[in-house]
Amino acid sequence: MMKNIFGGIMVGIANIIPGVSGGTMMVILGIFDKMMEALTNVFKLNNENRMKDLWLIVQVLGGAAIGLVVFAKVIDFLLANYPYQTMFWFSGLILVSIPSLRKSELREHKLDLKFTLLGILLIGALVYLNPGKAEYDYKELIYPTLTIVNLIVLFVVGMIGGATMLFPGVSGSMVLLIIGQYYIFVGLIKSVTEFNLVKLVMLAFIMLGILVGIYLSAKITDKLLKDNRRSIISFIIGLIIMSSLVLLPNSIISLTPNPTYDLMLFIACLVSFVFGGVIIQWITIIQRKKELS
Repeated sequence: MMKNIFGGIMVGIANIIPGVSGGTMMVILGIFDKMMEALTNVFKLNNENRMKDLWLIVQVLGGAAIGLVVFAKVIDFLLANYPYQTMFWFSGLILVSIPSLRKSELREHKLDLKFTLLGILLIGALVYLNPGKAEYDYKELIYPTLTIVNLIVLFVVGMIGGATMLFPGVSGSMVLLIIGQYYIFVGLIKSVTEFNLVKLVMLAFIMLGILVGIYLSAKITDKLLKDNRRSIISFIIGLIIMSSLVLLPNSIISLTPNPTYDLMLFIACLVSFVFGGVIIQWITIIQRKKELS
């Protein structure tokens, strides 16, 4: 139970940051397949495990809600004060997990390199289109008026966010940035404690869209994994490889172009990267012990 909630929290935290994929966190923590299957099966008429599937969904999505709401300000603080170190930490979490991820998901099969390359190129294209995350004062953010058309737009925005939220390697926040809806999305989530009725109604439509997007994405992903597992896993690994690399502030392809380092900052970034890698290795060791016991 705690593993599922923790995985959900990591999904929520990851989806706050453009470039970080919540689905990648689920794959790393070993709950991606179970979550996709549960989301697909929960509405089937003949499902003896409906309550078990529903309980898993509640745990993961509940954790994601906690991650989104509770840690939004924490992540904002880290990105405002320690942006490079934070990105290196997430990159360490992701990059170090890839070898064990390939082994556990493909087992005796080899990567299908053309699909891995396709995943790499897709993330490269998203980064190329990414307009960047400028500093933003959410108190001065102009929210849309409460009309039917705007509520439908918010519902569609939620669907896009939900569909990309759980897919490994693809950052829901980055996609929302590209279509110009990121600040509205985060601003509404941050305002949840204001108890402003208009904002709560808009947030409700976004959340409804997120749920629909998650469900549709899960059904498609689950079917693809069952029919073409090697190709889809190879594609996902390509997404994950490139998404971990673009998180690293660099001058070639990055969400933080033209970075400047001094010696102390570089050392701090390396320490953050190693710390992220140590955490994921520790989680992997715990998972293997449980599988063998």
